[in-house]
Amino acid sequence: MFENYLLLLYGKNQKALFLGAVVDPLDVVSMILMKLEWEADFSAFFHWLVVGFLVATTDMKIRGIYKGVVLVVLTLLPITFPV
Repeated sequence: MFENYLLLLYGKNQKALFLGAVVDPLDVVSMILMKLEWEADFSAFFHWLVVGFLVATTDMKIRGIYKGVVLVVLTLLPITFPV
């Protein structure tokens, strides 16, 4: 079972984690400068890691930048409309 998790770190998934790690500082640093709560900072950090993973592993028949925009909008929709 542990070998399956190791496989996630190579190939396409390694690119995904790199994409998420590149975009993270753009959002998280601005949130730290605004002195938001640490929960918000961690939430933004993990959100961009997950979005990077989804962009690299999702098979959509559109160009990369558009796929990224669509996936970001879809992942932000649940928090846009609070209950």
